[in-house]
Amino acid sequence: MIKAITLIKRNPGLTVREFQEYWRYEHIKVIERLPGIRRYVQNHPFSDNYDRGTPVYDGVAELWADNTRAFKDVAASEAYQYVQADEERFIDRESLALILTSEAVFKVESPQPGGIKYLEFLQRRKGMTVEDFQQYWLTQHGPLVLKLPSLRHYVQSPARPGGYSADHSPACDGLSSMWFDSREDFRQAMDSDSYATIIADRVNFLRHEEIQNLICAEHVIIG
Repeated sequence: MIKAITLIKRNPGLTVREFQEYWRYEHIKVIERLPGIRRYVQNHPFSDNYDRGTPVYDGVAELWADNTRAFKDVAASEAYQYVQADEERFIDRESLALILTSEAVFKVESPQPGGIKYLEFLQRRKGMTVEDFQQYWLTQHGPLVLKLPSLRHYVQSPARPGGYSADHSPACDGLSSMWFDSREDFRQAMDSDSYATIIADRVNFLRHEEIQNLICAEHVIIG
């Protein structure tokens, strides 16, 4: 299974609420017509992301298919043409970024309704190879994250090697996803000694000063 992550900025003519409502209730009508889609999730940033300034993205879409052939079939389909045309209504398409990833699922416990999803967009340390970054993230850093109090679900989504070339790198090297039942649980986790250890470890494999994040509501549309 391969997961495509789309990093989205809204059409500047729309408010955040208009963008989120169109994306969740109207755009899904064309997404549901795509062939071969196993799962589709929208991540909507909470309003406090905007209270801190302009967030790095207005939304993050995650779409799963069986393999790269399935994604090529999606891109070649008539249904995908309708998706692209509809995106013009609410997305700044010039800023869209697509990353093909694989998933490493560390912990699976369903969060309570109304929980939060914390996304971090990771850039590997300068001079570090993609392979070394992914290996360290998986085997060394991942177990540290599992020690966070009240963590319900944790997934690493590293960019697939095929997304790199001599003149191109994906928008980020990986997406970290953590789920918590409530804001209070999330705050306690961020204030914990375990999170301090996570922060200290970042210098070993990340450009930690460039990490961007979003606190989101997750909406499972398909799957």
